[in-house]
Amino acid sequence: MDTPRLLRFSVFELDLERCELRKSGRRVPIAQQPWKALVLLATRPGRLVTRDELRQALWPDGTHVDFERGINFCLSQVRHALGDPARASHFVETLPRLGYRFVADVHVVLPELEAPPASSVRPSESGPAVRGGPGRWLAAACALGMAIATSDGVPDRATALPRRDLRGAAAQATLARVLLDQSEAGLRPTAETMPRARVAALAALRADPSNADARVSLALVKLHYDWDWDAADDLDRALAMAPGSARAHLARAEYLSARGEAGAAVESARRAAAIEPLCPTVRGDLGWYYYAARRYEDAAVEWRASVAVQGDGGPRDRLVDALRQMGRHDDAWREAVATMRHAGVSASAIEELGRPGAEAAVRGFLSGSASFLERRGASPVRLAALHAAAGEEASALDLLERASRERSWGLLGALAADPDLARLAGRPRYERLLRDTGLRPQLVAVLVAPHLTY
Repeated sequence: MDTPRLLRFSVFELDLERCELRKSGRRVPIAQQPWKALVLLATRPGRLVTRDELRQALWPDGTHVDFERGINFCLSQVRHALGDPARASHFVETLPRLGYRFVADVHVVLPELEAPPASSVRPSESGPAVRGGPGRWLAAACALGMAIATSDGVPDRATALPRRDLRGAAAQATLARVLLDQSEAGLRPTAETMPRARVAALAALRADPSNADARVSLALVKLHYDWDWDAADDLDRALAMAPGSARAHLARAEYLSARGEAGAAVESARRAAAIEPLCPTVRGDLGWYYYAARRYEDAAVEWRASVAVQGDGGPRDRLVDALRQMGRHDDAWREAVATMRHAGVSASAIEELGRPGAEAAVRGFLSGSASFLERRGASPVRLAALHAAAGEEASALDLLERASRERSWGLLGALAADPDLARLAGRPRYERLLRDTGLRPQLVAVLVAPHLTY
């Protein structure tokens, strides 16, 4: 049987030869793992694709990642690329506790049935084939993501781009962004992604110093991998070049929140949400900055809205956090029950956990969540917060020290900002972590000069 060349549904095309998603002829950026998930779903229209099938397709045996979070992240990115909210989906239907189903009508185009589009890359521009992705680094964002999975490092041309190669600069900037997205989602270790993201971002800036997205990526590498507080300079430059960039405002929020400027971080995140009001990921991030600012009611509003859009794959576990911080233990327990049901926990186990009452049950949920997520390779920073919230301080400190050794994404942003990690204040091991990351002098500086210029 001939291999399909194109899959068409609604106004979208999946070009399986060029690894492109197009909407009304325009390419839509989508990274490697979400692209794979979308192709798997669209090639099996009307059929259930289980979460385990997605796991096997996206991560080979021996890969150690947080599969639950990784799958949720991939499906969220698929929905974002298609403009397809979970609660009113036209393309991807969620089947609770089972998986997903592609519900749109798919038209398959075989090679002999249609001539290549006029916009196809000319033979003289094509490079050698790369298994699993295109051969050149001037493809769309999804093609860059595919190439990441098949290359051992950033291509040699990343270090030698011509000054005027704006297409190459855009490609390298997208590569840096995809690498950072994978690191943040826990799909790849920071020791693998961060140095490569730095090289790609610097290559983009050499070719095009006005590329704000590359400047943001460089700042995020400095902040999360180098623990370099001079990342603020890159963020200032990025925002001056692209004041309408939601990503730049969110990166600024990360910097400010890490430094202890909770109110300013919220304002920066709100600017990002105003730019992309319908993006559930941005709304979820805003929820975190409210949470870090101890504005739990506002955090609950944002996380509930994100759950409403994404369905059970949304940040329901974070909604549990906001509700318990407000002392609404019954509501927190209800959300915890929904979270466990989505994860496949049996009804009898849930009933047993709930016997002592809502408050104790939520603590048990937090401890159980940490064990559950640890087996699936979750970020040690998130695991530490769960253990701290459950009253398991030694485990929390062990995980934070591991996160420090591994330069885990989010350590700098959570260490002094997460309300649950604040329980560790004054402990010698915690104070040492603050000093090692450079946070202690930064927090002191905030007390002396509480307002940064934004």
